[in-house]
Amino acid sequence: MAEPTPSSAPLKTADLPLAARTAPERIWLDLGVEEAEQVNFAELGEVTWSPNNATGHGIEYVRADAQAVAAQAPAAVAVPDSLAAKLKEALQKIVDACAEIPEALEGYLEPLSNAVSDARDVLEITPPPVEFEDPRVQAVYSILCGDETPPKNEHWEGFIARRIVDTISAPTAPQAQPSFQQRVQPWLMECFGEVIAGDREERNHRFLEEALELVQSCGCTASEAHQLVDYVFGRPIGEPVQEAGGVMVTLAALCLANGLDMHQAGETELARIWTKVDAIRAKQAAKPKHSPLPQAQPADAPIAYLQEADQHLLRRFIKTVEDDDSFDIGKEAVKRLANLGVVENCGFGRYKVTMFGYWVHEHFWHQNPSLPLKTYADRDLERRAAMAAAQEGGNAATGKDGAA
Repeated sequence: MAEPTPSSAPLKTADLPLAARTAPERIWLDLGVEEAEQVNFAELGEVTWSPNNATGHGIEYVRADAQAVAAQAPAAVAVPDSLAAKLKEALQKIVDACAEIPEALEGYLEPLSNAVSDARDVLEITPPPVEFEDPRVQAVYSILCGDETPPKNEHWEGFIARRIVDTISAPTAPQAQPSFQQRVQPWLMECFGEVIAGDREERNHRFLEEALELVQSCGCTASEAHQLVDYVFGRPIGEPVQEAGGVMVTLAALCLANGLDMHQAGETELARIWTKVDAIRAKQAAKPKHSPLPQAQPADAPIAYLQEADQHLLRRFIKTVEDDDSFDIGKEAVKRLANLGVVENCGFGRYKVTMFGYWVHEHFWHQNPSLPLKTYADRDLERRAAMAAAQEGGNAATGKDGAA
């Protein structure tokens, strides 16, 4: 009888007996003696083994079939782009085939089995890439490269197809998304840099500014805001964590009362300011130093209490009335000025300028009027007092005393 010749077929881990596949790949014969070099192995008795060289004096043995499998493993080589593309295409076919299979799998696995078989053919051509961008493709790749053995009487393609369907159809844990606060930080760093972004005083001022603008747009008055400033700063200082929570809760309540979506408003504004980085940087650069204000305020301009046309009517009225108590701007124009409170009807068709009218006139023409406002009687008393003081001063200068 002829000696059996060793099989030249490639040895795969899946082809090994279960006992071989589950046994340690290496073990140590525990001799139980320290001088192993001086002992004849044939003279030893009751030799035991362990998977971890328990005595420290064992003889290492490597499992022959596992060593054969390792020896047959192909060396890692660079995968040509054409083969990598072909593998990716085959794996994608498997993923697409899974999408067409209903929950009741029986009778629908043939297209998937065919796709698995195609992918297996590509895997046997060359070592495949290790990673794929699509996690579903990566999962299919891992299953195909595994060494699990199908149950008895089930062919390999069907077994793999079922595992792929189970893996792809299993719910995946949702990816953790960065919070809104975390997504604001990159904009802060890009727009202002680390120093200004972390400046607590600056952040206080800008938050207060935006909070005031919000309540102003929702109907809050300056007087109400000032009252609340006095109220808050007259109370003990709160805890930042609790106060931040209070801001969030009251902001949500304010948005509910005004029909606003606070989350959508935040997303919209964050997207908008990413397009305004340069403009915001320029505004920050022009910001006055050591000031809570976001920009320099212009010098006080004269307040226009009257429309410009009415200012010119008032100016003409004052000029003509002071000349001869008459006016030439017409009765309707004079009545209009009287309704505005800058002239007064004295009866019999006569009008005179009110103290408020003089003040508005002087203020408009930059003559620095004095306050508070005074009546004609007040001014007359002041003139008399000034004249008396001047006369008294003159008498003192010439040595003329009013006393007897």
